[in-house]
Amino acid sequence: MSKQTEIAASDWLAVRERVVDKLREASPQSQKDTRVRMAEGLILAGYVDVEFIAAEIAEEQRVRDERTEAARVAREQREAAGAQKPEGKR
Repeated sequence: MSKQTEIAASDWLAVRERVVDKLREASPQSQKDTRVRMAEGLILAGYVDVEFIAAEIAEEQRVRDERTEAARVAREQREAAGAQKPEGKR
């Protein structure tokens, strides 16, 4: 991470958590606080491409949001179609 990198605190926490998850996969026996300290050290030392990971997380969130919106629209369409059926046909 360059000294010029500026990201929101929530993005920093998401990136840190992503690195912690990778460390957990590599060393499942390590303690969470140890993994967090290691992740922060790797990020601050520049071994982690923060911008790339933040963009990856943002893309994943965008896809989740799109899927949630599509599911909501489909549910509303089903409900509207159900409400349009005549009383005897239900």
